[in-house]
Amino acid sequence: MRTTMADITAPDNSYGISILNDCKYGWDKPNDHTLRLTLLHAPTTKERYKYQEEQDFGHHTFTYSIVGHQNEALQAGISHLAESLNSQLAVFTTPKHKGALGKEYSFVKVNTPQVAVRSLKKAEDSDLYIIRFYEMQGKAAKQIEVTFPANIESAYEVNGIEEKIGNATIHSNKLSFDMTAYQPKTFAVRLQKSNVRAAPIQYTPLQLAFNNKAFTPDNFGYTVSFDKKGNSFAAELIGSEITSSNIPFKIGHYEEKHVLKCKGDTIRLPQDAGGKKLYILATSTDQDRKASILINEKPYDFEIPYYSGFYGQWGHTGVSEGYIRNASLAYVGSHRHAEKGNDTYIYTYMYKLCIELPKDARTLILPKDENIAIFAMTLSDNYIDKVNAANELRTLPKRTIK
Repeated sequence: MRTTMADITAPDNSYGISILNDCKYGWDKPNDHTLRLTLLHAPTTKERYKYQEEQDFGHHTFTYSIVGHQNEALQAGISHLAESLNSQLAVFTTPKHKGALGKEYSFVKVNTPQVAVRSLKKAEDSDLYIIRFYEMQGKAAKQIEVTFPANIESAYEVNGIEEKIGNATIHSNKLSFDMTAYQPKTFAVRLQKSNVRAAPIQYTPLQLAFNNKAFTPDNFGYTVSFDKKGNSFAAELIGSEITSSNIPFKIGHYEEKHVLKCKGDTIRLPQDAGGKKLYILATSTDQDRKASILINEKPYDFEIPYYSGFYGQWGHTGVSEGYIRNASLAYVGSHRHAEKGNDTYIYTYMYKLCIELPKDARTLILPKDENIAIFAMTLSDNYIDKVNAANELRTLPKRTIK
Protein backbone atom coordinates (compact mmCIF):
# COMPACT_ATOMS: atom_id res chain seq x y z
CA MET A 1 0.00 0.00 0.00
CA ARG A 2 1.27 3.46 -0.84
CA THR A 3 2.68 5.44 2.11
CA THR A 4 0.82 8.75 2.28
CA MET A 5 2.48 10.15 5.42
CA ALA A 6 5.49 9.92 7.72
CA ASP A 7 5.80 11.31 11.23
CA ILE A 8 8.21 12.12 14.04
CA THR A 9 6.63 12.40 17.48
CA ALA A 10 8.37 13.34 20.73
CA PRO A 11 9.12 10.40 23.08
CA ASP A 12 6.48 11.62 25.55
CA ASN A 13 3.85 11.93 22.77
CA SER A 14 3.32 15.59 23.63
CA TYR A 15 3.84 16.89 20.09
CA GLY A 16 5.12 15.92 16.67
CA ILE A 17 5.38 16.83 13.01
CA SER A 18 4.09 14.96 9.97
CA ILE A 19 4.77 15.20 6.25
CA LEU A 20 1.91 14.23 3.95
CA ASN A 21 2.26 13.66 0.21
CA ASP A 22 0.19 12.46 -2.72
CA CYS A 23 2.57 10.37 -4.82
CA LYS A 24 6.10 9.92 -3.45
CA TYR A 25 7.17 6.64 -1.88
CA GLY A 26 10.64 7.05 -0.36
CA TRP A 27 11.24 8.13 3.23
CA ASP A 28 14.19 7.97 5.57
CA LYS A 29 15.01 9.14 9.10
CA PRO A 30 18.75 9.81 9.46
CA ASN A 31 18.33 10.84 13.11
CA ASP A 32 15.63 11.47 15.71
CA HIS A 33 15.20 15.08 14.58
CA THR A 34 15.16 14.69 10.80
CA LEU A 35 12.60 13.20 8.43
CA ARG A 36 13.27 13.18 4.69
CA LEU A 37 10.96 12.63 1.73
CA THR A 38 12.72 11.48 -1.44
CA LEU A 39 11.38 13.35 -4.45
CA LEU A 40 13.50 11.87 -7.25
CA HIS A 41 15.12 8.46 -7.46
CA ALA A 42 17.12 7.10 -10.41
CA PRO A 43 18.98 3.85 -9.68
CA THR A 44 22.32 3.02 -11.25
CA THR A 45 22.06 0.23 -13.81
CA LYS A 46 24.51 -1.49 -16.11
CA GLU A 47 23.49 -3.23 -19.31
CA ARG A 48 20.05 -4.52 -18.30
CA TYR A 49 17.15 -2.12 -17.69
CA LYS A 50 19.29 0.79 -18.82
CA TYR A 51 16.22 3.04 -19.10
CA GLN A 52 15.79 2.98 -15.30
CA GLU A 53 18.75 5.34 -14.91
CA GLU A 54 16.50 8.10 -16.23
CA GLN A 55 13.12 6.86 -15.04
CA ASP A 56 12.45 9.99 -12.95
CA PHE A 57 13.72 12.46 -15.54
CA GLY A 58 11.05 14.87 -16.76
CA HIS A 59 8.35 17.14 -15.41
CA HIS A 60 6.99 16.26 -11.96
CA THR A 61 3.88 17.55 -10.24
CA PHE A 62 3.28 16.60 -6.63
CA THR A 63 1.79 17.94 -3.42
CA TYR A 64 3.14 17.74 0.10
CA SER A 65 2.03 19.22 3.41
CA ILE A 66 3.91 19.78 6.67
CA VAL A 67 1.61 19.44 9.67
CA GLY A 68 2.40 20.00 13.33
CA HIS A 69 0.26 18.30 15.94
CA GLN A 70 -0.25 17.72 19.65
CA ASN A 71 -0.28 14.22 21.13
CA GLU A 72 0.44 11.12 19.05
CA ALA A 73 -0.10 11.40 15.27
CA LEU A 74 -2.98 8.93 14.93
CA GLN A 75 -4.83 10.41 17.89
CA ALA A 76 -4.36 13.85 16.34
CA GLY A 77 -6.13 12.70 13.16
CA ILE A 78 -3.10 12.95 10.87
CA SER A 79 -4.08 9.79 9.00
CA HIS A 80 -7.39 11.45 8.08
CA LEU A 81 -5.58 14.50 6.76
CA ALA A 82 -3.34 12.24 4.66
CA GLU A 83 -6.37 10.46 3.24
CA SER A 84 -8.01 13.79 2.42
CA LEU A 85 -4.91 14.94 0.58
CA ASN A 86 -4.87 11.75 -1.49
CA SER A 87 -8.62 11.44 -2.07
CA GLN A 88 -9.68 14.97 -2.80
CA LEU A 89 -13.33 15.79 -3.20
CA ALA A 90 -14.63 15.32 -6.74
CA VAL A 91 -17.22 18.00 -7.51
CA PHE A 92 -19.89 17.70 -10.19
CA THR A 93 -22.49 20.12 -11.49
CA THR A 94 -25.96 19.36 -12.78
CA PRO A 95 -28.83 21.55 -13.99
CA LYS A 96 -31.57 22.33 -11.50
CA HIS A 97 -34.18 19.57 -11.59
CA LYS A 98 -36.96 18.02 -9.57
CA GLY A 99 -36.30 14.96 -7.45
CA ALA A 100 -37.63 12.88 -4.57
CA LEU A 101 -34.44 12.66 -2.48
CA GLY A 102 -34.33 16.23 -1.17
CA LYS A 103 -31.34 18.57 -1.09
CA GLU A 104 -29.10 16.18 0.83
CA TYR A 105 -28.63 12.43 0.48
CA SER A 106 -26.04 10.06 1.90
CA PHE A 107 -25.57 6.45 0.87
CA VAL A 108 -23.49 5.46 3.90
CA LYS A 109 -22.64 7.07 7.25
CA VAL A 110 -20.29 5.82 9.99
CA ASN A 111 -20.84 6.97 13.57
CA THR A 112 -17.14 7.40 14.40
CA PRO A 113 -14.16 9.01 12.61
CA GLN A 114 -12.05 6.17 14.00
CA VAL A 115 -13.30 3.91 11.20
CA ALA A 116 -12.92 4.73 7.50
CA VAL A 117 -14.87 3.38 4.54
CA ARG A 118 -12.17 2.08 2.21
CA SER A 119 -14.38 1.04 -0.67
CA LEU A 120 -18.00 0.58 -1.70
CA LYS A 121 -18.76 -1.49 -4.80
CA LYS A 122 -21.11 -4.02 -6.32
CA ALA A 123 -20.24 -7.65 -5.59
CA GLU A 124 -18.45 -9.57 -8.33
CA ASP A 125 -20.99 -12.41 -8.53
CA SER A 126 -24.25 -10.99 -7.15
CA ASP A 127 -26.29 -7.81 -6.75
CA LEU A 128 -25.09 -7.23 -3.17
CA TYR A 129 -22.96 -4.26 -2.15
CA ILE A 130 -19.44 -4.87 -0.84
CA ILE A 131 -18.28 -2.34 1.74
CA ARG A 132 -14.81 -2.37 3.32
CA PHE A 133 -13.77 -0.63 6.54
CA TYR A 134 -10.43 0.09 8.21
CA GLU A 135 -9.64 1.12 11.79
CA MET A 136 -7.57 4.33 11.58
CA GLN A 137 -6.26 5.12 15.07
CA GLY A 138 -4.48 1.95 16.14
CA LYS A 139 -6.88 0.99 18.93
CA ALA A 140 -9.98 -1.12 19.35
CA ALA A 141 -13.27 0.37 18.17
CA LYS A 142 -16.52 -0.69 19.82
CA GLN A 143 -20.20 -0.30 18.88
CA ILE A 144 -19.56 0.90 15.35
CA GLU A 145 -22.78 1.72 13.50
CA VAL A 146 -23.03 2.14 9.74
CA THR A 147 -26.25 3.70 8.44
CA PHE A 148 -27.61 3.05 4.95
CA PRO A 149 -30.43 4.91 3.15
CA ALA A 150 -32.72 1.84 3.16
CA ASN A 151 -33.41 -1.08 5.46
CA ILE A 152 -30.94 -3.96 5.23
CA GLU A 153 -32.45 -7.23 4.01
CA SER A 154 -29.35 -9.30 4.74
CA ALA A 155 -25.66 -8.90 5.49
CA TYR A 156 -22.65 -11.06 6.28
CA GLU A 157 -18.91 -10.67 6.68
CA VAL A 158 -16.67 -11.65 3.75
CA ASN A 159 -12.97 -12.01 3.05
CA GLY A 160 -10.94 -10.27 0.35
CA ILE A 161 -12.35 -12.46 -2.42
CA GLU A 162 -15.93 -11.94 -1.21
CA GLU A 163 -16.41 -15.38 0.36
CA LYS A 164 -18.64 -15.52 3.44
CA ILE A 165 -16.65 -15.91 6.66
CA GLY A 166 -19.15 -14.84 9.32
CA ASN A 167 -22.52 -13.38 10.23
CA ALA A 168 -23.37 -9.71 10.72
CA THR A 169 -25.56 -7.79 13.16
CA ILE A 170 -28.21 -5.64 11.49
CA HIS A 171 -31.15 -3.61 12.75
CA SER A 172 -33.38 -1.71 10.37
CA ASN A 173 -30.95 0.30 8.20
CA LYS A 174 -27.92 -0.08 10.49
CA LEU A 175 -24.97 -2.49 10.41
CA SER A 176 -23.18 -2.93 13.77
CA PHE A 177 -19.77 -4.45 14.59
CA ASP A 178 -16.52 -4.05 16.57
CA MET A 179 -12.95 -3.79 15.29
CA THR A 180 -9.48 -4.33 16.70
CA ALA A 181 -6.53 -1.98 16.11
CA TYR A 182 -5.81 -1.39 12.40
CA GLN A 183 -8.22 -4.17 11.49
CA PRO A 184 -9.82 -4.29 8.04
CA LYS A 185 -13.37 -5.66 7.81
CA THR A 186 -15.54 -6.33 4.79
CA PHE A 187 -19.28 -6.98 4.55
CA ALA A 188 -21.72 -7.97 1.83
CA VAL A 189 -24.99 -6.06 2.20
CA ARG A 190 -28.35 -6.36 0.46
CA LEU A 191 -30.67 -3.37 0.80
CA GLN A 192 -34.42 -3.33 0.40
CA LYS A 193 -35.54 -1.89 -2.90
CA SER A 194 -36.45 1.77 -2.70
CA ASN A 195 -39.84 3.15 -3.61
CA VAL A 196 -38.12 6.12 -5.27
CA ARG A 197 -37.87 5.60 -9.00
CA ALA A 198 -36.16 7.81 -11.54
CA ALA A 199 -38.13 8.73 -14.62
CA PRO A 200 -37.50 6.21 -17.41
CA ILE A 201 -35.17 7.16 -20.25
CA GLN A 202 -36.23 6.33 -23.79
CA TYR A 203 -33.79 4.97 -26.38
CA THR A 204 -34.23 4.50 -30.11
CA PRO A 205 -31.54 2.77 -32.21
CA LEU A 206 -31.17 4.25 -35.68
CA GLN A 207 -31.00 2.01 -38.73
CA LEU A 208 -27.75 2.54 -40.65
CA ALA A 209 -26.78 1.49 -44.17
CA PHE A 210 -23.69 -0.50 -43.18
CA ASN A 211 -21.13 -0.91 -45.95
CA ASN A 212 -18.26 -2.84 -44.36
CA LYS A 213 -17.09 -5.27 -41.68
CA ALA A 214 -14.89 -4.81 -38.61
CA PHE A 215 -15.36 -7.99 -36.49
CA THR A 216 -14.10 -11.54 -37.00
CA PRO A 217 -14.91 -14.69 -35.01
CA ASP A 218 -12.38 -16.54 -32.91
CA ASN A 219 -12.22 -19.53 -35.27
CA PHE A 220 -10.59 -17.33 -37.94
CA GLY A 221 -12.65 -18.83 -40.73
CA TYR A 222 -12.05 -15.69 -42.76
CA THR A 223 -10.18 -12.40 -42.56
CA VAL A 224 -11.52 -8.86 -42.31
CA SER A 225 -9.06 -6.03 -42.85
CA PHE A 226 -10.73 -3.28 -40.85
CA ASP A 227 -7.61 -1.10 -40.91
CA LYS A 228 -6.34 -2.21 -44.36
CA LYS A 229 -3.52 -4.04 -42.56
CA GLY A 230 -5.29 -7.35 -41.99
CA ASN A 231 -6.51 -6.55 -38.46
CA SER A 232 -10.00 -6.57 -36.96
CA PHE A 233 -12.01 -6.43 -33.73
CA ALA A 234 -12.52 -9.71 -31.84
CA ALA A 235 -16.20 -10.56 -32.32
CA GLU A 236 -16.27 -12.89 -29.30
CA LEU A 237 -15.70 -9.90 -27.00
CA ILE A 238 -18.49 -7.70 -28.32
CA GLY A 239 -21.90 -9.38 -28.51
CA SER A 240 -25.10 -7.81 -29.81
CA GLU A 241 -25.07 -4.66 -27.66
CA ILE A 242 -22.54 -2.28 -26.14
CA THR A 243 -23.69 -0.11 -23.23
CA SER A 244 -21.77 3.02 -22.27
CA SER A 245 -22.96 5.16 -19.33
CA ASN A 246 -26.42 3.59 -19.65
CA ILE A 247 -26.59 4.34 -23.39
CA PRO A 248 -27.20 1.10 -25.35
CA PHE A 249 -25.79 0.64 -28.85
CA LYS A 250 -27.15 -2.16 -31.04
CA ILE A 251 -24.30 -4.01 -32.76
CA GLY A 252 -24.67 -5.87 -36.05
CA HIS A 253 -23.74 -9.54 -36.46
CA TYR A 254 -20.20 -10.23 -37.62
CA GLU A 255 -21.38 -12.41 -40.53
CA GLU A 256 -23.17 -9.42 -42.06
CA LYS A 257 -21.99 -5.90 -42.80
CA HIS A 258 -21.99 -4.10 -39.47
CA VAL A 259 -19.93 -0.92 -39.77
CA LEU A 260 -20.44 2.25 -41.78
CA LYS A 261 -17.22 3.73 -43.16
CA CYS A 262 -18.06 7.35 -43.80
CA LYS A 263 -18.43 8.60 -47.38
CA GLY A 264 -20.38 11.77 -46.75
CA ASP A 265 -23.55 9.72 -46.18
CA THR A 266 -26.84 11.51 -45.50
CA ILE A 267 -29.05 10.08 -42.75
CA ARG A 268 -32.63 11.22 -42.29
CA LEU A 269 -33.49 11.61 -38.61
CA PRO A 270 -36.86 10.54 -37.14
CA GLN A 271 -39.51 13.23 -36.98
CA ASP A 272 -39.37 13.31 -33.18
CA ALA A 273 -35.55 13.63 -33.04
CA GLY A 274 -35.57 17.39 -32.45
CA GLY A 275 -34.43 18.40 -28.97
CA LYS A 276 -33.10 14.94 -28.13
CA LYS A 277 -29.54 13.65 -27.97
CA LEU A 278 -27.85 11.59 -30.62
CA TYR A 279 -25.15 9.19 -29.43
CA ILE A 280 -22.70 7.82 -31.98
CA LEU A 281 -20.39 4.84 -31.51
CA ALA A 282 -17.32 5.50 -33.66
CA THR A 283 -13.59 5.04 -34.12
CA SER A 284 -10.79 5.73 -36.61
CA THR A 285 -9.03 3.05 -38.63
CA ASP A 286 -5.59 4.62 -39.03
CA GLN A 287 -4.84 7.55 -36.68
CA ASP A 288 -6.49 10.16 -34.47
CA ARG A 289 -8.67 12.22 -36.78
CA LYS A 290 -10.78 15.36 -36.80
CA ALA A 291 -14.31 15.11 -38.12
CA SER A 292 -17.30 17.37 -38.71
CA ILE A 293 -20.83 15.99 -38.62
CA LEU A 294 -23.48 18.23 -40.17
CA ILE A 295 -26.94 18.59 -38.63
CA ASN A 296 -29.17 20.71 -40.85
CA GLU A 297 -25.88 21.83 -42.47
CA LYS A 298 -24.48 23.08 -39.13
CA PRO A 299 -21.08 21.48 -38.31
CA TYR A 300 -20.44 19.65 -35.03
CA ASP A 301 -16.71 19.03 -34.64
CA PHE A 302 -15.16 15.99 -32.96
CA GLU A 303 -11.83 14.32 -32.37
CA ILE A 304 -12.13 10.61 -33.17
CA PRO A 305 -9.08 8.65 -31.97
CA TYR A 306 -7.42 5.59 -33.46
CA TYR A 307 -9.08 2.25 -32.71
CA SER A 308 -5.99 0.63 -31.19
CA GLY A 309 -2.71 1.52 -29.46
CA PHE A 310 -2.83 3.12 -26.01
CA TYR A 311 -5.67 5.29 -24.70
CA GLY A 312 -3.13 7.07 -22.50
CA GLN A 313 0.35 6.74 -21.04
CA TRP A 314 2.81 8.40 -18.69
CA GLY A 315 5.59 10.42 -20.25
CA HIS A 316 9.23 9.33 -19.95
CA THR A 317 11.73 11.95 -21.08
CA GLY A 318 13.44 10.90 -24.28
CA VAL A 319 11.33 7.75 -24.55
CA SER A 320 7.62 8.54 -24.62
CA GLU A 321 5.12 11.39 -24.49
CA GLY A 322 2.55 11.59 -21.70
CA TYR A 323 -1.01 11.91 -22.96
CA ILE A 324 -4.60 10.77 -22.67
CA ARG A 325 -6.91 10.72 -25.66
CA ASN A 326 -9.57 13.39 -25.71
CA ALA A 327 -12.58 11.14 -26.24
CA SER A 328 -15.12 9.20 -24.20
CA LEU A 329 -14.37 5.47 -24.16
CA ALA A 330 -17.36 3.25 -24.84
CA TYR A 331 -15.67 -0.10 -25.48
CA VAL A 332 -12.27 -1.66 -24.73
CA GLY A 333 -11.23 -4.99 -26.25
CA SER A 334 -8.42 -6.95 -24.60
CA HIS A 335 -6.96 -8.18 -27.90
CA ARG A 336 -7.16 -7.78 -31.65
CA HIS A 337 -7.53 -10.31 -34.44
CA ALA A 338 -4.76 -10.42 -37.03
CA GLU A 339 -4.39 -12.57 -40.14
CA LYS A 340 -2.37 -15.17 -38.21
CA GLY A 341 -4.42 -15.24 -35.01
CA ASN A 342 -4.87 -13.26 -31.79
CA ASP A 343 -2.81 -10.14 -31.16
CA THR A 344 -2.67 -10.49 -27.37
CA TYR A 345 -2.77 -7.22 -25.42
CA ILE A 346 -3.19 -5.18 -28.59
CA TYR A 347 -6.22 -3.29 -27.34
CA THR A 348 -9.14 -2.07 -29.44
CA TYR A 349 -11.45 0.86 -28.73
CA MET A 350 -14.74 2.43 -29.69
CA TYR A 351 -15.67 5.94 -28.61
CA LYS A 352 -18.97 7.61 -27.74
CA LEU A 353 -19.87 10.93 -29.36
CA CYS A 354 -22.89 13.01 -28.34
CA ILE A 355 -24.80 15.71 -30.21
CA GLU A 356 -27.62 17.72 -28.64
CA LEU A 357 -29.95 18.00 -31.59
CA PRO A 358 -31.69 21.28 -32.40
CA LYS A 359 -35.47 21.22 -32.28
CA ASP A 360 -35.70 21.37 -36.07
CA ALA A 361 -33.15 18.57 -36.67
CA ARG A 362 -34.02 16.69 -39.85
CA THR A 363 -30.86 15.40 -41.54
CA LEU A 364 -27.36 14.31 -40.58
CA ILE A 365 -24.41 14.26 -42.98
CA LEU A 366 -21.37 12.18 -42.05
CA PRO A 367 -17.78 13.19 -42.90
CA LYS A 368 -16.34 12.24 -46.26
CA ASP A 369 -13.59 10.14 -44.71
CA GLU A 370 -13.59 6.35 -44.99
CA ASN A 371 -11.08 6.13 -42.14
CA ILE A 372 -13.89 7.07 -39.75
CA ALA A 373 -16.06 4.09 -38.85
CA ILE A 374 -19.56 4.24 -37.32
CA PHE A 375 -20.87 1.13 -35.52
CA ALA A 376 -24.19 2.39 -34.15
CA MET A 377 -26.32 5.43 -33.38
CA THR A 378 -28.82 5.80 -30.55
CA LEU A 379 -31.38 8.56 -30.14
CA SER A 380 -32.39 9.34 -26.55
CA ASP A 381 -34.17 11.80 -24.29
CA ASN A 382 -31.43 11.14 -21.70
CA TYR A 383 -31.86 13.81 -19.03
CA ILE A 384 -29.00 12.69 -16.76
CA ASP A 385 -26.22 13.35 -19.26
CA LYS A 386 -25.60 16.91 -18.12
CA VAL A 387 -23.68 15.94 -14.99
CA ASN A 388 -20.21 17.40 -15.51
CA ALA A 389 -17.03 17.43 -13.46
CA ALA A 390 -16.39 20.85 -11.93
CA ASN A 391 -12.72 20.09 -11.31
CA GLU A 392 -10.09 18.30 -13.39
CA LEU A 393 -10.20 14.57 -12.70
CA ARG A 394 -7.30 13.55 -14.94
CA THR A 395 -3.60 13.95 -14.29
CA LEU A 396 -2.42 13.27 -17.84
CA PRO A 397 -2.62 15.96 -20.54
CA LYS A 398 -5.18 15.47 -23.27
CA ARG A 399 -3.80 14.45 -26.64
CA THR A 400 -4.53 17.19 -29.16
CA ILE A 401 -4.85 16.35 -32.84
CA LYS A 402 -2.66 18.70 -34.87
